[in-house]
Amino acid sequence: MIRVYMAGPLFSLAEREFNAALASTLDASGYGIECVLPQVECAGLPITSVAQRCLSDVSTSHFVVACLDGSDADSGTAIEITYAKQARSIPVIGYRTDFRGAETQSGVNAMILPFCDRFIDARDPSMTLLELKNAILKAIWELVPPAPRELSLTEAMYKKRNCDGYPLGAVQKTISCGYNCGCETSCGITREPLSCPANG
Repeated sequence: MIRVYMAGPLFSLAEREFNAALASTLDASGYGIECVLPQVECAGLPITSVAQRCLSDVSTSHFVVACLDGSDADSGTAIEITYAKQARSIPVIGYRTDFRGAETQSGVNAMILPFCDRFIDARDPSMTLLELKNAILKAIWELVPPAPRELSLTEAMYKKRNCDGYPLGAVQKTISCGYNCGCETSCGITREPLSCPANG
């Protein structure tokens, strides 16, 4: 599962309903996405516990999708974006559906836009929820590191010999398994440790 934290202003029914509808379309996309809705996770919590719960949910997510509507981006959303990028190195996908002008051409605060790994300009009034969902999915796949491919038996044998210290010569340059040979790496999506198949 790819956990996606849905950040944005959630003060009105319209804002909460839109966030939930967008999350629902992403959840139903068939790509193993699980959206985290702060309005659900924080329901019933005392106001003093909301910030900690939101940041905790950000830290356990693989992506943050942030609504940047309004005359200026919501302050809580701005904190979540900054925390995701600066403290956790979590990719941020920002989008704006609000066609009102702001200080930059994109309509987004100039201090927030650089923290977005991808920005989706959804200000065209004809843009649908489905089109926005597809744009977010495209951004996610662009930011997902390529999955390591499986080695053939011959490649694995050569790779194993190289791990044991034998030179590979030209073959070494043609094999790309996506792992760091002879060590462990961390999956960019699940954050779970993966062992080099050549070292098995």
